Amino acid sequence: IELLEMVLAKTNKRIAGYYEKLLVPAELQGISKEVWDELDRTMSGIQQVTGRAELLGNEDNDNSRLAISTRVPLVDPINVLQANVMSRLRQEDNPPDYQELFDAFAITVQGVASGMGWTG
Repeated sequence: IELLEMVLAKTNKRIAGYYEKLLVPAELQGISKEVWDELDRTMSGIQQVTGRAELLGNEDNDNSRLAISTRVPLVDPINVLQANVMSRLRQEDNPPDYQELFDAFAITVQGVASGMGWTG
């Protein structure tokens, strides 16, 4: 349960919505509502099982909550940059700055992975 709590606590609907707005075709954007509804049901179920009002809501998880809250201001800008780079890569079949965009994308993948790794 604790591992699932950690994974769910890292979920950021705002950032996911930004990716969706930039990268998902309009006709498919409604699918995310089903995903978010299922996520909300899963989070509620975890809270019912643990008896806590919030994910990671016990003293044993103070460090995890701190790590996640510290990660957000560091990783969110990288997520935004990544979504923008991906959008630019999709705009043209062969953009003149393709290699620079691809390199930027690779760096953002490493940055997000490192940031997520800080929190388990």
